[in-house]
Amino acid sequence: MEEWLEWLERAARAMGEEPASGEEVGAALGLARESAHGVDRRTAPVVAYLAGVQVGRRVAAGGSRRNAFDEVLAAVRPLIPPPAAGGDRPG
Repeated sequence: MEEWLEWLERAARAMGEEPASGEEVGAALGLARESAHGVDRRTAPVVAYLAGVQVGRRVAAGGSRRNAFDEVLAAVRPLIPPPAAGGDRPG
């Protein structure tokens, strides 16, 4: 396993959370990338944080983590415009 993935597992455990699956890591990185390229790079960590907060709320209300994450991604992705031609947007 790559060092950064091992670190993510340790961080999750330190927070009392189950480590993210490979699919969850990929989806979170994809959301951050899409936000950074489609909106502004500064939005990437914040949208990831907000998505995590919302997933936590949905799980606390009885939903599954998988379904909650899918629902959050489905809600926010339509708000992200495609990246500008030629690469990243300034920011």
